[in-house]
Amino acid sequence: LIESLLRIAKSYKPTGLALREKPLLDAIFAYDHVRHLLGAAEQSIIDGFFRGIVDQQFTQMKLEKRYGESHATHTLFAVSVGHVIQDAPIAYHGATQYAFHTANSKLLEQDNLDAEGVRVLNALLRAAYVLERSGSTAYSSQKLHSAADALLRTGAALPNPNLLETVGLAAYFRGELYAPLAEMTRDAGVANSRFGSGEIALLAATRRPTTSLMPVTAINRQPTNAPSKLQVKKK
Repeated sequence: LIESLLRIAKSYKPTGLALREKPLLDAIFAYDHVRHLLGAAEQSIIDGFFRGIVDQQFTQMKLEKRYGESHATHTLFAVSVGHVIQDAPIAYHGATQYAFHTANSKLLEQDNLDAEGVRVLNALLRAAYVLERSGSTAYSSQKLHSAADALLRTGAALPNPNLLETVGLAAYFRGELYAPLAEMTRDAGVANSRFGSGEIALLAATRRPTTSLMPVTAINRQPTNAPSKLQVKKK
């Protein structure tokens, strides 16, 4: 795994296109498990590679005119990379983009989510999970909380491979969704899939008593003068 990560880091040229680079998200989470085993020089190479991915995507995001799947995926990249390589400016950028997206996305306001809406919600819930596990409370979002209801209304009628996974992620934040999720997986004939049993059970076991998408009155915000190598601006 380490050799593969080093080979990718030395040969891959970032495109700035978040959707094209989605497969690299798995590499980020894999790196999270082995980073502590690497020496400083190897860490520097791989950290720099992932930092470059986020930087190039941010440059491309400046051209985007909507809060759609590309921006949601970039947000997930930034939140995840900032957390894994312990880069405060990138983590701050990711949390800021997460806040902008959840506040401004029209896709999350649909009564019934379309296919892109499900993919956007999936990316944002994954980002929320990373933020929550890192100790931040800035992941709270009334819009995401409500979008989970729209997700259930969408139901299994929407042919989207991310649907069950997304409901599972939503259930992590809203425990009352586990029963509907079990029913959906049973109806879809995938009760033995990783979304119908093991992975969801693991998510349930890691919930904290305070885990919720509902906004809280006191949010731990990073100081406005936080250092940033990225020029974070509201779109």
